[in-house]
Amino acid sequence: MPAHHGFRGKKRVSETGQMQIAIFSPGFPPEAVGGEEYYAYYQAKELARMGHNVTVVANGSKEVDRENAFSGTFRVHFVEPAIVKNSALRYAFVTAKFVFSFLRLKMRPNLIHGHDPYGEGLAAVLAGKILNVPVVITWHAAELMETKAHFSIVGNICRLLTLRGACRIIVNSAFFKRLIIGFIGDSGLCTKTRVVSPGVDTDEFSLKSDVSDFRRGLGAQNDLIVLAVCRLEKIKGLSKLICSVPSVLASFPNTKFVIVGSGNERESLEELSKKLHVTDHVTFTGNVQRTFLPYFYSACDVFVIPTQGEGFGMAFLEAWSCGKPIIVTRHAPEIMKLVRAHGGGLVVGDSSLVLSDAIAKLLSNNALRHEMGKIGRYIAESEYSWKKTALANVQVYMELN
Repeated sequence: MPAHHGFRGKKRVSETGQMQIAIFSPGFPPEAVGGEEYYAYYQAKELARMGHNVTVVANGSKEVDRENAFSGTFRVHFVEPAIVKNSALRYAFVTAKFVFSFLRLKMRPNLIHGHDPYGEGLAAVLAGKILNVPVVITWHAAELMETKAHFSIVGNICRLLTLRGACRIIVNSAFFKRLIIGFIGDSGLCTKTRVVSPGVDTDEFSLKSDVSDFRRGLGAQNDLIVLAVCRLEKIKGLSKLICSVPSVLASFPNTKFVIVGSGNERESLEELSKKLHVTDHVTFTGNVQRTFLPYFYSACDVFVIPTQGEGFGMAFLEAWSCGKPIIVTRHAPEIMKLVRAHGGGLVVGDSSLVLSDAIAKLLSNNALRHEMGKIGRYIAESEYSWKKTALANVQVYMELN
């Protein structure tokens, strides 16, 4: 194997196979609840279970009490977020604060794993250079799914420095690998890019047997429930979901649409609900504690995100893991491929009319929903455990040690 950044020939793994691993993440639960943050959490948890010594460095207020949030099998060090509007200063502050905070820990890792090639990722590369240890970057790359993806000059420079400085780049699908190489325009990145799918905790996300009280709390004890769990952003296509509500109600008037999550589109989505006179049938919960999410999935009859661009779609995996059928668009290509290959849901086009027809098809057929849910649970259990993801990450690490 060719040398990478001067790491060849150094013994970086103990005789027992245990590694000292540092993970740099944009945030960490329970304060931050996005896909990247939970990816870092489950990654740390599984690596620790495998016997590796794991330290996570993440943005987060040191004043928040997290003593009872995790099992304590790995160490978490929080860096006060840099509240700066100017992008150049923000990247610089994040990078400097992460590197300084990490070096103060006096840890000598075998490897540093950063998430996303911006401030935190650049900090991982810089810390790796200082300590002469290899760096792996996972690029979740959801931003590239925007129809007109663009970045500031500073963002472009930060990303290129990070990706070129990393020894390995991990992406969540072959589709993203092609997208990234095309976007960056550097075929040299291809040789060090690896595909590792995210996972789902099938024990945590499993069908709950009694959700009658939970449904009652949603005001939907005797209703059908259509659920969406995501950030409330334009790219998630939730306006099309709201626009589908009147057509669904025409056939199934006892339907409740529950939207879990927060974001800058909430106000406009609420206004759209008022305009369409469906506010009594649409509930916005905001962010909820993760421990409640399996109950939301278990209580629903159909799960849908009419996304216009999805990196992978971890929420779809969570719904499947709870035995629920999904509706997905072609803009979530990895999940779409699974549905077309195995079933477990429906693939729809971009119009709200097509979406309402798909929702109505599932709401009208309990047996079909049950069968699709069984298929989804099987896919989640057999292909997408976090243990499998962690093992794949370790295989990438071993290429560098």
